Amino acid sequence: MPDKSLDRSKKTATTIAELLAKEGLSSVIPFGGLLYDASKALILHTRNYISDRTNDRMEDFCEHLISGRASDEELKVFLEKKFDMDDYYAVLSSCMQDIENEKVLIYSELMKGLIEGDFSPEIRRYFIKSCKELTFAELSFLREIYINSEYVMMPHSGCVTGTAHQVKQILTTNDPFRRITIERLISLGFVNNQLNEMTPLGKKFGLVLFPSESLTPESINRKRFSGHHVLIASYQLSDQNHVSLAMQLQDRFIQKNIQPQIAVLKYGVFPFSAAVVLMDGKLIEREYLESLRRCSNLIPIVRLNLNSTASNYLEGVRFLSELCLEEDPDEAINKTVEIISGLLITTKCDN
Repeated sequence: MPDKSLDRSKKTATTIAELLAKEGLSSVIPFGGLLYDASKALILHTRNYISDRTNDRMEDFCEHLISGRASDEELKVFLEKKFDMDDYYAVLSSCMQDIENEKVLIYSELMKGLIEGDFSPEIRRYFIKSCKELTFAELSFLREIYINSEYVMMPHSGCVTGTAHQVKQILTTNDPFRRITIERLISLGFVNNQLNEMTPLGKKFGLVLFPSESLTPESINRKRFSGHHVLIASYQLSDQNHVSLAMQLQDRFIQKNIQPQIAVLKYGVFPFSAAVVLMDGKLIEREYLESLRRCSNLIPIVRLNLNSTASNYLEGVRFLSELCLEEDPDEAINKTVEIISGLLITTKCDN
C-alpha cells in the first residue's frame, strides 16, 4: 500500500520552500504576506502528513491483523476470540505514535499474539511496553538471537558448533551500538548474557512479535544443518592432489548442509553418518585398513580413486560405490556427493 504521508516529502533532505510548493504555495508576494502564507501552508502540510500517516498505519495494522488465515473458518474462529480492549488500544496507540514505519506490522503481529496467546495481564502489558521501547533494529536482532537459539545452522566458515555457540558468537561484539542493544535486551530480561542464551521470556516475546515463517534460518539467508557429519578420509594428506580433492569435496558437502571433516578413518572415535575414502596406488597401513573394514559394516562408504592404478582390492571392506577421477573429475566428485547426500537426506538425524 502506498504511503501517502511519505509521498509528500520523498527526500530525506528538503527545504521548507519545497514543502510549501507541494501544498500549492509556489510563489509568494515579498514582505507583508510571506510570513502568514508560509505559516498557513506549513501547517496544512503538517496536518496532511500526520493525517495521511495515521490513516496508512491504521489500514496496514488492521489488514495485517486479520490476514494470514488459511480459510474462512479459521478467520471466523479468530474474529470470535475475546481480548482486552485496553490491550488493543495500548498497542494501536503505540503503533500510531512510533517514529518507525517499519514497526507497524510488528505491532499488528503483537496484537495477534496477545489475542491468540494465553498470557497474564502483567506479561501482556510488559510485551506492549517492551515493543514500544525497542527500535526496529533491536527487535530484528532479538529475532536473530531467537533463530540462532532454536536451529543448528551451517556456519559461514568452519565447523557446525551448535545453538549455544551460535548465540555466544552473536552476543560477543566490540561494536558499541550492538553492545548497547544487547545490554537493553539483558535489562528487559530477554537475554541471559552470563549463560549466552535467550531466556524463556525472550523466546515468548520473539514468538509473539514475528510470524513463524520469519523465525527460520532461511528467513535470515542461512541454511539449517542437516544433522549429518561426513568423513573425507585420506591417508596421504601430505600429497597435494589428496588435499585439493578433499577441499573440493568439503565445499560440495557444505552446499548440501552436511558437515564434512577431513581426517583418517579410525574405528570407534567418530560420529559420522557416512564417509568418502580417497585412494591412490599406495597401500593403506594395517591399522587404518582394519578400521576401514569395521566401519564399512556400520556406515555407507564411497571409494573415490584418484587414478586407475588406485583400484587395488581391499579385502573385507564394503563400499557402497566406487568411482574414479581419471575420465571426468567433476562428474566423479559430483556423483560422490550426490550418492551420499541422497542417502542421508532420507535419514532422519537429531541435531
